[in-house]
Parts: sequence; C-alpha cells; structure tokens
Amino acid sequence: MKALSLLITTLLSITIIAQNLETKVPKEVSYLVDINTPSLLEKMSEKEMEKLPVFNSMVKQLGGYKKYDSVDVKLSDLGVSLSSNMYYFLEMTDSIVYFGALLPIKDVKKFEKTYVKSDSYQTVGGFNSIKKRKTVITWNDKYAILMEGNGSEAYFYNHFDVYKRNNIMIDTNLTKNYMYGHSREQKIVEESWVKMKIQSIIGLSEANSITTNESYKKIKDDKAAVTFWTNTSTGILSTYFSGFFLGYGRGMNYLTPKSNGGSTNAKLYFNDKDIQVISNMSLTKSEYEKTKKITDANLNSNFFKYFSPDNSLAYFTMAFNTEAMLEIAPNLMSPYFKISRSKVKEVYGDVLDLISVAIDEEALGKIIKGDGVFVLTDIVSKEVTYQTYEWDEASYQKREITKTKNEVYPEFLLMASTEDTSSLGKILKITQRLNKREVVDRGDYYEYQLYRNSPFKLYSTIKDGIYFMCNSEEQIKNVLSGKTDKPNLSAVSEFNKNTFNAYINGEEILSKIPTDKMSKKELNALEYSRKNVKNFVWYQNKPIESGVYGEMKITIPKKQKNGYAYILNYFNTMYEIDKGK
Repeated sequence: MKALSLLITTLLSITIIAQNLETKVPKEVSYLVDINTPSLLEKMSEKEMEKLPVFNSMVKQLGGYKKYDSVDVKLSDLGVSLSSNMYYFLEMTDSIVYFGALLPIKDVKKFEKTYVKSDSYQTVGGFNSIKKRKTVITWNDKYAILMEGNGSEAYFYNHFDVYKRNNIMIDTNLTKNYMYGHSREQKIVEESWVKMKIQSIIGLSEANSITTNESYKKIKDDKAAVTFWTNTSTGILSTYFSGFFLGYGRGMNYLTPKSNGGSTNAKLYFNDKDIQVISNMSLTKSEYEKTKKITDANLNSNFFKYFSPDNSLAYFTMAFNTEAMLEIAPNLMSPYFKISRSKVKEVYGDVLDLISVAIDEEALGKIIKGDGVFVLTDIVSKEVTYQTYEWDEASYQKREITKTKNEVYPEFLLMASTEDTSSLGKILKITQRLNKREVVDRGDYYEYQLYRNSPFKLYSTIKDGIYFMCNSEEQIKNVLSGKTDKPNLSAVSEFNKNTFNAYINGEEILSKIPTDKMSKKELNALEYSRKNVKNFVWYQNKPIESGVYGEMKITIPKKQKNGYAYILNYFNTMYEIDKGK
C-alpha cells in the first residue's frame, strides 16, 4: 500500500511540474515550440540513446563541452528532467524580441555544473541568476528559464529617450545614427528588459499563460513529438509569395507583426512506418479571401503528357493565380516596411506604389499563369573537357592545357503555363539578341551556355501553351517532335486538390549515383543510405474556410522500429563512418 501511495504521489508531482512549466509560457508569445520528451522516451529509451556515439556527441554540445574535452557526458548529467515537456518560445514586441526556453530540472546540482559552471551567480527570492554571454539563465530546483533579447533597431532609433527612461546617462552630443543599434547603452537596456521579462514569467499566473489560449489548446496532441505553434496566419501569404518567386520572399514570416486572429501549427510524429509532419493554418475571413484568390488555379493538364509522376525521380508542382498574386503582393509587403526608419519607409512605399501602377497584372498573368512543374528525370555522368594550367620548368612559365573529367549532374525538366505565347516568345527573342554569346537561336529552341566548363547547357522552347526548360538537348527535341504520353486524368485531378505537391524517390536517386571516384568513407555512406533511404512526399491543400492543411511523410525501412529510432540510427551510422569506425 505504501508503495502504491508513493507511486501515485510521484506521478502527481511529475504532472504538477509539467503543468506548472506550461503555465510559465506567456500567453502573448508569437512562436512556441513544445518538445514532448516523454513521447520520445517511448520510442527509444534513455539507455538505448546513450549507446549511440552521435547522441553522446549531441549531449556533449548541449552541455557546452568542447569537442576536445575528454569528459564522458550522459544525458542524465545535464540535470534536465525528461519526464515533462520542454518549451522554446519567441515573443515579439515593437521594441524587443525575446528568445526564451523553459527547461524542467531533475538534478539542480548537475544542471549548475553543466550550464552555470560558476559560483558567482545571484540569488533572489529563491531563484538563482547568471548571465552567460548574451543569455540570462535563471533557475531553482524545479525549472530553468534561459532568455536573451534582441532590441529593435527601428525602435531605438525612433525612441531615443529610452535611455533616459532606463536611467542611463549618455552624451547628448551623440547623434541618433551613432546610437542606432550599435551602442553599449542599448545592450544594457536589452539586458534590463530581459531580466524584467524573466521576473514576469516567474510570477506569471495561469490565467495569463499559453494554457488559456484557445487556439493553442485546440491543437495540443500528446502523441506529437514536437509541436510548433504561432499566433498568426499572415505567414501563409508570405509562404505563397516566397514559393511563387522561388524563395525571394523568404524571411517575411519572421517579420510577421502582431497576431491577426488566425494561427499556424505543425506537429511532428515519429510513427512505426514513417516520420510525419502535419500542418494546419486557421485563417481569418480576410486571409481566406486573399489565399483563395491566390490559389484559384489548376495545373495545365498538358503537363502530364511530358511528365509521369510514377516514373519520376522527383517532382515539385505549384499552382497560383499570377494576376491575383500581383494585385495582393504590394499590400502584403507594405506592413513590413512600417517598422523601418522613416526615410527607408518612404522609399519602399514609393517603390511599391510604382510597382502597383506600372505592372499590368492581367497581361503578366497571361504570360506567366502561375502553374508549373519541376521534374528530376535522371542522374547522369558525362565526360567533359576543361582548361587548366601547369608549370613548364623549361620555360619557367605556366601554360594552358586541356583535361577531361567525369561530371555527375541531374537532368531536369521545368514547365510553366502561358496564355500569351506571342509576348513570351518576344521576350525570349530579345533576351537572345542581347546575349548572343550565351544564348544561341537553334530555330525551334534556344540554347544557353551557363559558364565555360559547365557539363551541360540549358534549352528552352514554347509548345502546347507551355514554356519548357531543361538541360538535355535530346529531351527538348523529344518535346518538339511530339513524343508524349497520354495524360493520366486521375493524377491531374488528384494534384489539383493541392497548391503544392512534392515527391522525392530517395532510393532510386541514390541508386543512380556512380561510385567509381568515391573514397572509402563516401562509398560506405552511400551504400548505407541506399539501403535505408526511402521516399519523401509533401503536399498542401488548397484553402477552405476553416484553414489550410498540409502533410509531409518520410517512409522508413521496415527493419526500423519507429521514426525516432530510424533518424537517430541513421545519423549515428553517418557519424561513425565519418570517424572511420
């Protein structure tokens, strides 16, 4: 009976600590990462993990040990509890961004030995505190708060009185430009704010914690190994914008201002047969209307004459409405420049206004409709010649010589729809006339020389309302000769349910990589990967009123007991191969 009572008391205490730690996450955080360590231990025990050299190396780095330190560090030596979740968060304000972590503590002495490594810390109200570089660490025997702050340069520039309000004396002769983001005084203010934020977390009531956020409560899942949540869905438009322009809009998600009423979450699962990430974005009415316009497009069915999903090494498809994208883009970007200094803001504002006036959205939307497919068709090896130099001892001069080598490269096909082939053809013709050395008109298609010793050239043409680009002359000739397949209409219908579709046949790609020039380490790594890398699939549905759903899956080999064990075993093998074991 005593044993049962002790067990119940222990379980209750663990639950209380876990609950209290979650209640220390501020309700107003902008981003939150919840690491479910108990669920990971169900997939692979602590003892099993510690047998893996790569895991011990990771633990050593987490503990702040140097690579050359000979000390043997175990997970338990970090002093962190694995019986409850860990939380990492980012809170954005107009003046500072807080980066924080909440760690449950199992053994405070071990925690101090690992992370603090000093006796010169302060103790106030039952909590200890020390600054390590930019990070302020505050802890007791239950949990630790690690936090640093990054002040907004725009805020410090536009609120020069912030130093006076924080009782910091400065030279009034200094200009704002000198103080802007580069001063010792700003760092003092940031540290002061970080310490106040930590104190507010310590005294935080459950009513003001993330546990009362309805959006967060709805998406919690104890089976998820890692949960990512953010209090805004504005990032969905930034994602579409950056995806449409092949990455040029990246970074906009990070700049997302305050909550717009929506939310975004992604949950990582280590299943028995795969590793899965499920994402959901709830949308406000305004966000839904915008995203619906942007994604109101389908893939050109003619793509599937030249592209077979079942026979491709990899592919990526996307379908956007270019006209809607161009109409919405200036309004989407303008809030991000409000945080800039006044002169910069004025310049960007003028540029955005100019773009909105100068661009004919309807005309450009016909030239580039917004739907496209990128297909990896093959991995080839080709002997190429290149020029280099060697030293002539007789003449004491270097001379140019020609050598040959094998280059391995992927063959690909890119397709994009167009409704205005005439205008697009004129654009290609003008490009060729302006770059006659690099672009050659072959009659039915154009040939592009990338650089002097490139193993391949690019080829482009227009046919069937499609702009084609590839790096195989044989392929571009097949397109022009009409060598096509009958479109798989069921595949067209399935693909058009989504905005994005992606697939990678890792097993087949690795089987095509030649091994004749590989070192022993490279060969061992490739052979192991060939046996243990399978397929990757990712898609994102078109928006509905309730939001946007996306899913990613990585298939794992049958011999692996679950996704977590697989990923650790894979990296452990790569680590041992690299170390020559």
